[in-house]
Amino acid sequence: MAERDLPVPLQSKDGSYVACWPMLSPTSVACSASARLLQPIVAHSSELVVIRGCYIEIYAITKHGERAGKLSLVHEEALHGHVVSLAVIAPSAPGSAPDMLALSFRDAKVSVVRYDESRRRLALVSMHCFEKEAL
Repeated sequence: MAERDLPVPLQSKDGSYVACWPMLSPTSVACSASARLLQPIVAHSSELVVIRGCYIEIYAITKHGERAGKLSLVHEEALHGHVVSLAVIAPSAPGSAPDMLALSFRDAKVSVVRYDESRRRLALVSMHCFEKEAL
């Protein structure tokens, strides 16, 4: 079963969850950023992170001298919710560790994730929920 064939949980207004299967993949890009997610960290290497609805795609950018670079898909994964915004969290010492991503979702949740090379998927670092009672 492909990643895109997995059900996407949606939360209804009463707090219950419903599983649905997307019929078509999202075609528009919600947000994108350049980050250094993959190991080893090379001075000129970076990846393009693209968010399409509830899917994240990571493309490696390979440059050939002064010419424009080439994009190759490195990772693709379904997320549990629609991403509203994306931010790159860089380590305090440049080049010491890979960047992390902060993903904010429609239902007032923020997740910080990093790319796990050994498992070849995104790993959750922290998750935050902002409810009305807490504000």
